[in-house]
Formats: sequence, C-alpha cells, structure tokens
Amino acid sequence: MFTLDTNILIFYFNGDQKTFNFINKNKESVFFVPTVVITEFLSYPKLDSQSEKIFFDLIKDFVIVNLDFEIAKLAGELRRKFNLKTIDAVISASTILTDSILVTYNISDFKKVKNLKIIAPQ
Repeated sequence: MFTLDTNILIFYFNGDQKTFNFINKNKESVFFVPTVVITEFLSYPKLDSQSEKIFFDLIKDFVIVNLDFEIAKLAGELRRKFNLKTIDAVISASTILTDSILVTYNISDFKKVKNLKIIAPQ
C-alpha cells in the first residue's frame, strides 16, 4: 500500500519514466491519495484540461483519504514536533494512519518523521 505525494503525480504527468514504471509495476497495490494532494496537484500552474481529465481517470481507482479528525490531530502533532509544513504533516499523518508507504521525491521533507515509511521511485 502506497500514499502518493503531489510531486509523484506531477512527475507522472510530466512523463517521468521512473514514476510511470513505479505506478504501473505496482498497479495491483492500493494507492492512497490524500485530499490535500489533490488540491495541490489541481493548483499546478502547468495543468491543462486534458491532463486534468487524465488525472481524474487515474485517481478513480485510488483510495481518496479525506482530512478527518484523526488525521488532523496527528498532523498537528507531527507539525509541532517536526516543524513540518501543514500539507506535509497531513500527508505524513495520512500515510501513518493508512499504514502505507509514502512515495515521494522529496524524502528530505519527510525523513525527520521517525515512524514514516518513505521511498522514491527507482
């Protein structure tokens, strides 16, 4: 089970082969996408209407993780303890509470969260 960071989706839509291969290789796995990742992705300045449609087609098979009380509570604790940006704290909390592995190219943004499993596509 994997939780996708925003940069993974951006790299995917920019045609990055490592990211594309990772998602295709793991297509039988469960992919989680926090709602804050959707917000951040949809605000990407280079997003066009065709990419937006492809994005919605892609994530229809993913599990959307809504920001609920438990995630908000843990995100607040993580943000306070590790001085994370709010969005990174929410992504971290979503990953921990879904017991999944965070997939990101920004490992340095998350590595201080001790109980967070993180990988970058190879």
